[in-house]
Amino acid sequence: PNKTLDFGCGVGRIAVNLAAVSSSLLCMDISPEMLQESKKNCKERGFSNVSFALSSDRFEGIEESFDFIHCYLVLQHINPRRGYFIISRLLNMLESDGLAAIQFPIRGPTGKNGVIRKFLKTWVPFSHNLYNLIEGKRFLDPYMETHHYDLGKIIEIARERGMNQFSIDGTIDNSGTLGLFLFIKNA
Repeated sequence: PNKTLDFGCGVGRIAVNLAAVSSSLLCMDISPEMLQESKKNCKERGFSNVSFALSSDRFEGIEESFDFIHCYLVLQHINPRRGYFIISRLLNMLESDGLAAIQFPIRGPTGKNGVIRKFLKTWVPFSHNLYNLIEGKRFLDPYMETHHYDLGKIIEIARERGMNQFSIDGTIDNSGTLGLFLFIKNA
């Protein structure tokens, strides 16, 4: 890719790989601390083609377009009403013949155990803390809210922009959550 956007870059685990294959890379994250860590990781690897920006839903100050847009393990932490708006804004920044790779969950843990676990973690005080211990985390680690998206709605957002080429890759994690990687070509 010539110009790449890594939306929700976190500490830069994927950004350092994108920087190696892109002419220029813009890393965006909502957390200033994550951006600092990403900047440090890119600098340690000698990348000078990377810039950083604090993200917002409206992408203020970002006027450029990109031929590759990447978003991984971000949307599940964003309420879908906001998330669909963000996806819409991301696709508006995709250049002609560009490719977007957007990952999102469409279903949570299934079966009686998954439904009970979600109910307990969400509604019973301190039960998520006990699950933290079971999962090898610290007792006081906060509960991370998880949202699910409608694949049809995301495809509809892309089609409204004249984007009709899609590819999907799915994964199921160890808790039973089904996540998709949707690849959208702006052809």
